[in-house]
Amino acid sequence: MFDRVGALHREGRSVSDIVRQTGFDRRTIAKWIRADAFPLRNAAAPKTTSPRYFEEYLSRRWSEGCARGRRLFQEIKARGYTGSFSNLERLLGKWRNPKRKVVRPVLPAPGAPPVDPATGRLISPIVAAAL
Repeated sequence: MFDRVGALHREGRSVSDIVRQTGFDRRTIAKWIRADAFPLRNAAAPKTTSPRYFEEYLSRRWSEGCARGRRLFQEIKARGYTGSFSNLERLLGKWRNPKRKVVRPVLPAPGAPPVDPATGRLISPIVAAAL
């Protein structure tokens, strides 16, 4: 889209015309016309409420073999972490399972009672007959 805006401007189209064609805000179009390349967005620095703030320390401890969330939580808490344990666990979960395995449902054996795949509970023969 950035390239298209540049091309429209080089054709001599006005900012208002480009805004109508693309649907972008007037300020965005004006900024893109002034720029030589697509402006990169600056990422905000992590705060002490985010485990990413302590990622270097956590990574070092992880490589040392400490993979216990509660232990790491206490360690970064002593270093100023103000976030929750669940936020830390979310980060550690990505490290524990970099590629989540797809869990395939187990098909029932022939002649086995029918099972509801959503709940894993047995379906009564009366309900199964109605399906």
